[in-house]
Amino acid sequence: IEDGEIAALGDLAAYVRNFQVPLEVCPVSNTHTTQMTMAEHPIGQLLRAGFNVSVSTDNRLMSQSSMTFEMEQLVEHQEFTKADLHRLTANAIMASFASLDFKLDLLARAEDAYAD
Repeated sequence: IEDGEIAALGDLAAYVRNFQVPLEVCPVSNTHTTQMTMAEHPIGQLLRAGFNVSVSTDNRLMSQSSMTFEMEQLVEHQEFTKADLHRLTANAIMASFASLDFKLDLLARAEDAYAD
């Protein structure tokens, strides 16, 4: 990966992106278990490349993380915007196992929460 670009997609990655297979990513935990920094984490590249990415905390106790902290880290280290955070939230809602009516209600609330 160079200059913020995603390398040419292989067949599996193209399938995952094209069919919008949800990817739940836990950036803080990932940085604790790898050598990458938060700035190097691929979540931003995946989101910009059109993958269906959401963010989670993984193991809150071991990573001492929360959803607020995860989002703050993305803003601080990857310059995520309010629109990026809204997209992550909407992706998570739509990937959930909740009923469609409940998802639509949550999406409306998220829209209000992220409104300017």
